[in-house]
Amino acid sequence: MDILALLPIIAGAIALIYAGYLAISVMKQDEGNEQMKGIAKAIREDAKAYLNRQYKTVFAFAIVIA
Repeated sequence: MDILALLPIIAGAIALIYAGYLAISVMKQDEGNEQMKGIAKAIREDAKAYLNRQYKTVFAFAIVIA
C-alpha cells in the first residue's frame, strides 16, 4: 500500500487516541462546588429529555419514510 493512502488512517488513529486522552483527563477533573454540581445535574437532565424527544421524532419520521 502506498504511504499516501495510509496517511488518513494514521491521522484518524492519532485523532482517536487524542480524543480518548482528552475525555479521560476531563473525567478526572473535580466537579466543583455544590452549586456547580446542581447546574450540571440540571443540564444533564434537560439534555436527556431533549435527546429522548429527538429520538421519538426521528423514529416517527423514519417509520413514515419507510
